[in-house]
Amino acid sequence: MRKSETMRAASRLLLSHPIFCLLAVLAAVVVLGVLGPLKVVHAADVTVQGENFDRQPTGTRVVTDTVYHNGQALEFTDTVKATETVTFLPSGGGGRVTYIGSAKGKTGTTPQVKVSVPVPPGTKQGDFMLALLQADYGDVGGTLPSGWKLIKEHLEGRDLSLHAYYKIAAAKEPPSYTWNVVNTARHDPLAGGTILTFRGVDRASPVFANTVNPETTNRAKINCPSVNAPNGGMLVCGFTHDDPQPDIKVPAGMTRVSNFIIRNDDAHAVAYEPIAQAGATGLRSARINPNIKGGKNDISMAISLRASRKSNARK
Repeated sequence: MRKSETMRAASRLLLSHPIFCLLAVLAAVVVLGVLGPLKVVHAADVTVQGENFDRQPTGTRVVTDTVYHNGQALEFTDTVKATETVTFLPSGGGGRVTYIGSAKGKTGTTPQVKVSVPVPPGTKQGDFMLALLQADYGDVGGTLPSGWKLIKEHLEGRDLSLHAYYKIAAAKEPPSYTWNVVNTARHDPLAGGTILTFRGVDRASPVFANTVNPETTNRAKINCPSVNAPNGGMLVCGFTHDDPQPDIKVPAGMTRVSNFIIRNDDAHAVAYEPIAQAGATGLRSARINPNIKGGKNDISMAISLRASRKSNARK
């Protein structure tokens, strides 16, 4: 009986003192405002950049089998304040790739089964070296120079071929590297190529994407195919032709680093372009002289490079 009377008295006190009720409500809001952020971060409080969860910040983990983001979602396993902004770097990395230099080499005026290309000046330990080589009446292959790995190649039955290799520069590099020309069942093998050095490339996963265009039907062009590229990365296009094209005019926006003729027979050219926005690069057409006589066939290759990864930003 006394308990019931006490409760009724408390109720009358609350009803007769609205200020007391207001203070109680404010106290509850303060508690929720302090404790809530320790458990929940709303989507509106988080800035997300990029398409993948491959770069989540400290204190989080990726969970799968969800209905969000291709079956993935981000779970906060650590205390994160609601006022903080968590930035996800895009899957291409977080830095920017820069061009350092290039060097070219080719076989001489007589048939050769080896081709040497110098290491570009300015190359330092940890830099990314990309070699684009071509051959005719044979292919570049066999045992590769030490440290080099194949990215992609296209062979046309011991006729024209185009090959891409890469290497992470060591503390001490030799003056040049030599590749073999193999499958020379036909006559007069020849070869040539360009090495480009870039800085800021992701060493663990440097090549973002690559593709080949084995032939351009338009005799006045060589089309470098479209390839996906990451923000801050680099696009490289290699062009080769069975005609001795002395002036391959690279696509607008690209910088040509080499264009030369091999034994008055084949043409070679390489160009690059920094990537400002992630996505497909689109078809890039280099212009050539359609009146020069020769083998009438060409190959082009597009390679996109990934920038080195940087730590996630938390502001």
